[in-house]
Amino acid sequence: SVFFEYLYQKITKKKITISDLSAAVTGLLLALNMPASAPLWMPIVGSAFAIIIAKQLFGGLGQNFINPALAARAFLLGSYPAAMTAWTTPSGFTGEAVSTATPLAMLKAGGDAVAELPPLTDAIIGNIGGCIGETCAIALILGGIYLLYKKVISWRIPVTYIATVFVLTA
Repeated sequence: SVFFEYLYQKITKKKITISDLSAAVTGLLLALNMPASAPLWMPIVGSAFAIIIAKQLFGGLGQNFINPALAARAFLLGSYPAAMTAWTTPSGFTGEAVSTATPLAMLKAGGDAVAELPPLTDAIIGNIGGCIGETCAIALILGGIYLLYKKVISWRIPVTYIATVFVLTA
């Protein structure tokens, strides 16, 4: 992502702004939104799309109307659906993994798939299929607590979001 931001700004003769690290954050967010089994070229293509199409063509940092990393995820999902939905689940601590559906995909399928849902403890510790950045509930909760503690975010938005999901699910 940093490379594509530098390249675009160099070609268009704009001020080089890679030192603000916004492109690095975009790259990290894109990586956390991809399956671990994605081939190396996919995050490179996604980074080019995120930085050039979703960010720079709209004026750069603060001018884009959409999150560049999520725009790149949507682009990759639409372009390469099989690769973007090939989730792997850890198989013990041996370094092996198996391809599996995510718990949400199992719930959507219904029937026998619901009976195969992993235990809740697996979801809490991250032993389920999904994006790299969504599988471990403990890490997500600790990250949220840290952001609240540092006053980077307000408690109102996460609580409202969780309450809305709870109400709509009920």
